[in-house]
Amino acid sequence: MMQLKIPKQDILAQLIIQLESHFILTNIEKSVITDYLDLALEKCESNFWASSNKYFFIEMGGQKM
Repeated sequence: MMQLKIPKQDILAQLIIQLESHFILTNIEKSVITDYLDLALEKCESNFWASSNKYFFIEMGGQKM
């Protein structure tokens, strides 16, 4: 069984990017989302180093290589 270790801030960034791509947005809306993403990632980065719970762990089937 394999276990993936994914930093939480990477998950946040991917979720916002995927949501953005599923909607038709104006340039102003895209700019607001980009600004929000930058601020959220900055906050995540500072919390990431202070937290002991930095990662999502995902179990995957199969054998370790």
